Formats: sequence, C-alpha cells, structure tokens
Amino acid sequence: YGNYLLWFIALALFFAILTSFGCGGVGAFGCGFVGGVYSGAACALPVTLIQFSGQTNSTRIYLEWETITEINNLKFEIERSKDLINWETIGIVSGNGNSYTKIKYNYFDQSPYLRNNYYRLKQVDFDGAYEYSSSILVYFDQETPFNVYPNPTDNMFTISNIEDEHSIKIYSTNGQLIYQGNSGKIICSNWPSGIYQLIVSNSVEKPIKKLRLVKY
Repeated sequence: YGNYLLWFIALALFFAILTSFGCGGVGAFGCGFVGGVYSGAACALPVTLIQFSGQTNSTRIYLEWETITEINNLKFEIERSKDLINWETIGIVSGNGNSYTKIKYNYFDQSPYLRNNYYRLKQVDFDGAYEYSSSILVYFDQETPFNVYPNPTDNMFTISNIEDEHSIKIYSTNGQLIYQGNSGKIICSNWPSGIYQLIVSNSVEKPIKKLRLVKY
C-alpha cells in the first residue's frame, strides 16, 4: 500500500509540474507568448488570438484578426511602427468581454507610411492588464495623389506630396530631359513656352505618376 501511495504522489507532482508549464505554451494573449495558436487548456487565457494579418486596399491598409477565446477583454489598441522601435497608437477596437466562439475584427489604416508598416495589437483587460501580439509587416506602395499648381504657369510649378524617396523627371515634347531631381518646387521661368511631361518615380525608379505641364 505504501508503494502505491508514493507512486500516486509522484504522479500527481508530475502532472502539477506539467500543468504549470502549460501557461507558457503556444501563443495567445496573456499566457506567456504573443501571437499564434494556443494548443492546450492548462490555464485561463484572457484572449486567444488565432490570426492577425494585413493587406493593402486602394490607398489604405486593411487589418484583420480573429479570436476564439476572450475573458475580461476590454479593447484592442492598434499600434504602428516604421522600425519596430518607435510605436504609435492609431486606433482602438472594442473587445467582446467574455466569449468562447470565433470573433473576427478589422481596422483600416487610412494613412499608412510609404513602404514598411509594422503593426501589433495591444490587448487590454477591464482591470488594466495588457499584452502585445507579435508584429506583422505590410508593405505599402500605392499611388499617391500628386498635384501640380499653378498649371499653367510662367514662373514655378509646385508639386504636392513629394517625399525624399521620390524622383522627378520632366521632358519636353521632343523627349529632351529638362529637369531631374526631387524638389517639390521647380523654377521654369527660363523654359521655352510649351507642353512638358512630368514623371514621378518611387525609390526603385518605378514610375508612379505622369502629369502634363503647361508653361506660358
């Protein structure tokens, strides 16, 4: 009888230790690992996140995530970064408190950075406790609404939304390169009167906008 009792105690201790490691298992908010899919049931999980993704949508970025378990879930704060170091909160989506079914969430980033956009979710409980998801990267290189004014002009063209990574080339009607650079203000007072073509390219020299200029 004594041996059976010792064996039972040892087995109970073994399962107690095994269970304690369960809370650091495969991925959910509030259980020691952020992002991914939880595969055990050893501890009460505030939020179990099973997917988090993003994609470009016209001039915006569409973010979507899904949970299968929520306990005491107040909200999600959506954070964005250019470099994975400095983060800013760009939006808040309310949680569903307590839930044990799949729930999908989404959010539109209306003004993403050009090129790299890193996103992560900050899940906040009603008691103020919080956890972060793992980050995702969404590359954004959509057409920017460039505008030229005044056009026509006899002195200077101003081009809106020009950034350091853009390059500008302006050609005459016979194909001669008149201007090359990345300034948003282009003096044209000494150009011959006529029609010119402006081409804006991105950082890899891919043309992203063509406009017609008229010089008096």
